Amino acid sequence: MPTFVYSGLAHAAFPGTGHPDALVHVPAAFDAQRFGLLIYLHGFDNCIENAAAPPPGIHDPPHPTADLITQLEDSGKSVLLFLPETKYHEQSRDPGALGQEGGLLRLLTEVLGKLGQDWPAAADLGPSAMPRMHRVMLCSHSGAYRAAIRMAQHGGIAIDELCLLDSLYKDVEEYQALLVQRVAQQKAGAALRFVNLYRAGGTAAHSVAQGELLRALLSQHDLPEDSLCFDDHESEPSDEELAHPWVIKRVPTAHSDFGRTYIGRLLRTSRL
Repeated sequence: MPTFVYSGLAHAAFPGTGHPDALVHVPAAFDAQRFGLLIYLHGFDNCIENAAAPPPGIHDPPHPTADLITQLEDSGKSVLLFLPETKYHEQSRDPGALGQEGGLLRLLTEVLGKLGQDWPAAADLGPSAMPRMHRVMLCSHSGAYRAAIRMAQHGGIAIDELCLLDSLYKDVEEYQALLVQRVAQQKAGAALRFVNLYRAGGTAAHSVAQGELLRALLSQHDLPEDSLCFDDHESEPSDEELAHPWVIKRVPTAHSDFGRTYIGRLLRTSRL
């Protein structure tokens, strides 16, 4: 099924770089009348085309790839894959315009408009298709944590499932504030999911503290303790664990392999 790569976008994170600004893939199982959205943010020193591609990727020498298109197709779900570029092959956490109020909504609206023009089968996938986008998952790998929290807070699109893939390096207080808000929303009946998969090292201490915070918040709101899967013992998560509304789990996976290892499983256990 088709993959589109767009450059020169007015609402890109960093307009005018000369590099691709966004990638969108439409899977074989796509139903324009009801679909989900998977947003993936790659980490440092990578790019959207490489993250979406199967190994060994598009570069020589190879850079780590998340093999996103294969995993989405294998899931069999009606989910549009959307990769906004932040910094092309740089070690930067700067989200650019995607960190601004409504920045994600503006970029997605522009991309959907172009998709509706460029692919006849998606003629009704312009901005008017937004109400048919029933659920959104945002995944952040590694250094994309700042773009992820700003997009979840201010992007203009409700994020139903937020997944950190060895990504909680900094901005801990912003994530704490977001969890306080999201637990209160769950108490009010919202069907949300938050996943933080991490490994020993730079993200571990922050992640353990986050798990303790979530445990306390759930107790404070009289929400069931078993809605949280919090485990600092290193092991691969089961699908049953990943399906919890709240997941804080230490895993043995190499840092560069998080996207390729877990996106398919997160799709399989999501409500997308």
